[in-house]
Amino acid sequence: MVQDPDSERRRAPRRRRRLKMRYWNQDLDGLGYTVDMSQTGLLIETHKKVPVGTRLHLEIFLPEGSFFCECVISRILQSTSAVAPVLKSGMGVRFVNFGEVLRAMADFQSDAELKNLVIDLRDPEKFKKTFEQDIKRGGLFIATDWPPKVQSEVTIHLKLPTPHEDFLVHGNVVQVLESPPGAGIQLLNTEQVKEQLQTIMQAILRNTPTT
Repeated sequence: MVQDPDSERRRAPRRRRRLKMRYWNQDLDGLGYTVDMSQTGLLIETHKKVPVGTRLHLEIFLPEGSFFCECVISRILQSTSAVAPVLKSGMGVRFVNFGEVLRAMADFQSDAELKNLVIDLRDPEKFKKTFEQDIKRGGLFIATDWPPKVQSEVTIHLKLPTPHEDFLVHGNVVQVLESPPGAGIQLLNTEQVKEQLQTIMQAILRNTPTT
């Protein structure tokens, strides 16, 4: 089950600490104070109203120097005059983790980069194993940190053992995995691909010395 990041943040041990800080993006620039903090986020005292989901840069002013990080606003606190001395207006934020940074970086890759994939099958044994376990069943697994989106049509360059040139196959992404990172591909023109690669594999096996 996928954990709600905001629920996880609220369960994390919190420590009260008042530090001056700045938050900003291309549309706003504000100052505030930290109220409390944890390993996953912090509560900021400020009168500015910023929508939930807004991405911000943070600079927290520490005695030894500034600390910079990225965050996303997860909740807004709006106090009334009756409770203002106890509960200040502000916003709760969660820190952006590195997995989110990687996914954001992947969004900047072109469609051509994401949809042209490579599998290195230059080792005859690896080629044989991939053919028997995956290709004959009409699929392939692409190990990549930047998998294309599900339902994308992709081109896969199979690097084959010498002296054979790269072999191109086409398919549709049917599954994206995080561990191990990669994509499951359903091949197009499966029977034709299997027939052509079977011929190449038989030629390789005939020329591979037995031990």
